[in-house]
Amino acid sequence: MCWHLMKGEWEEALFSNAVIFCLLPSFILRMGVHLYRCIRYGSSTISRAENAVMWAAAVILLVFAVVRNILPWDILVP
Repeated sequence: MCWHLMKGEWEEALFSNAVIFCLLPSFILRMGVHLYRCIRYGSSTISRAENAVMWAAAVILLVFAVVRNILPWDILVP
């Protein structure tokens, strides 16, 4: 997926791993906010909302990994 993203092949990257492709902007934004807080204030504290969003993303990734490996591939991809 990273290779397709570096080459600008968005459709192939989406097909490679749809969940990570969709969650990638939120991860990049979260890392940017964390880096800004570390540089600006010397430390970064995570709010409850940010913590909840990251846990939700982790649960989504885990569920997708299980479903992707249990169900036949032709059910997930038309």
